[in-house]
Amino acid sequence: MVNGGNNESSKAELDLLAQAASPDKLIILIARRGSRESSRSVGRIRLKTASWFLQNVRAVGKPRIILAEGEGVVGEGRIEVYLDGKLFMIFVFRRNKDFAPEG
Repeated sequence: MVNGGNNESSKAELDLLAQAASPDKLIILIARRGSRESSRSVGRIRLKTASWFLQNVRAVGKPRIILAEGEGVVGEGRIEVYLDGKLFMIFVFRRNKDFAPEG
């Protein structure tokens, strides 16, 4: 599990994901709200941030990135990352937080 609130480890793991995803592999990102997160928008914001990084920093084509929202989970909110249909990594987030800002 990757702490989504840690900027350096999040970027490093997204870099690893982009490298592991050869040009023919789909990347599936599924946002799941945590126990005390009631707004669906927090998951959408997390997905948008991860997708933006992959497209604009790592040059992953938009058609290769599938975004989805899943059922909530007990505990912290998360984004599950699947590569080739297999769970590759999980980003976890404190309540109502997105990836850490730059700087």
